[in-house]
Amino acid sequence: MARERLRRTIRFVDRLFPSGPNCYRRTLTEIALDAGAAAEPVHMGLQANGGPRSGHIWLASAPDGAGRYDAEFVL
Repeated sequence: MARERLRRTIRFVDRLFPSGPNCYRRTLTEIALDAGAAAEPVHMGLQANGGPRSGHIWLASAPDGAGRYDAEFVL
């Protein structure tokens, strides 16, 4: 419950940046603010075509996680 509230708050604040929302910034913010998040694996998915928005980064517990990626790395 508290973790989901934190994620909602991070998403809200992330939308206010002039550059727009960014999954990398959201993930790093959650790791910095929550000890449980800091202990989780971080996933990075990349699409071979490259270009803007051709990748995504998320925590293992994130509900918006995995999609269809050509390569996925777990850190």
